[in-house]
Amino acid sequence: LSEKLAMERDMAGMYLSGHPLSEYEGYIKAVRADRIGDILSKTDRGYRDGRPIRLFVIIDSVRNQVTKSNQMMAFINVEDKSGSMEGIVFPKTLQEFSNYIYEGGIAELTGTLSSRENEEPKIMVNRVSPPPPKNKLSGNISDKPAKLYLRLPDMSGEKFQKVKNVLELLCGDTTVIFYDEGEKRQYKAPRTMFAEITPVLMNELYYILGKENVVIK
Repeated sequence: LSEKLAMERDMAGMYLSGHPLSEYEGYIKAVRADRIGDILSKTDRGYRDGRPIRLFVIIDSVRNQVTKSNQMMAFINVEDKSGSMEGIVFPKTLQEFSNYIYEGGIAELTGTLSSRENEEPKIMVNRVSPPPPKNKLSGNISDKPAKLYLRLPDMSGEKFQKVKNVLELLCGDTTVIFYDEGEKRQYKAPRTMFAEITPVLMNELYYILGKENVVIK
C-alpha cells in the first residue's frame, strides 16, 4: 500500500487510495501529536513562538545546506493529513538523527515552534524518531497512553497549589505524575487531577513551573 500511495503521489500529486499516516491514527492520538493545520490556522492562541510541539509526519523534501562554520544543516518540508510546514534541523540534531531524515520517510518530530509576523510557522527540530513498528500499532498503544510529568519543588508549596487548581479546573483522562524534587520521589495524581492536554493547560503549566518541568511522554 505504501508503494502504491507513493506512486499515486508522484503521478497525480495527491494520494488517491488513502493516506500513509492513516494506519498510525491510534498512535498519533495516543501521543497527542499537534496538527499542522491547527498551527497554520493561527486561530489557536496557544501556538505561540517558542512553544514545544510534537508532529507525526511524512517528510516530503530535504534540502541540505552548509553553514558558515562548515557544518551541515537541513531544511525539510513535512506534512500530516491537515497540512504542511517547514522544519529546520540544525547541525547537531542532523548529525544525531540523520538516519531518520529522508524524502518519503515517516517520522515523529519534537521541537519548538517558530511563529513570527510575516513568516509562515516553522518547527525548529530537536529530535526525530522513527514510526512505531506496524506489528505494535494494535493493542500496545492503548496499553501505554501518554502521561503528563510535572516536576515541583515540593508537594505542599505555592506552586503545587496553583498546579492543583489548574488540573482540577481543566480535568481530563491523561494520567499526571508528580516528581517531588525535595524527596526525589514520584507520585501519581488522584483521578480528579488527571488532565486534558490542551494549549490552555500547557501554557498555564509552563507559566507556573517553566517548560523544562513539564513533559508529556
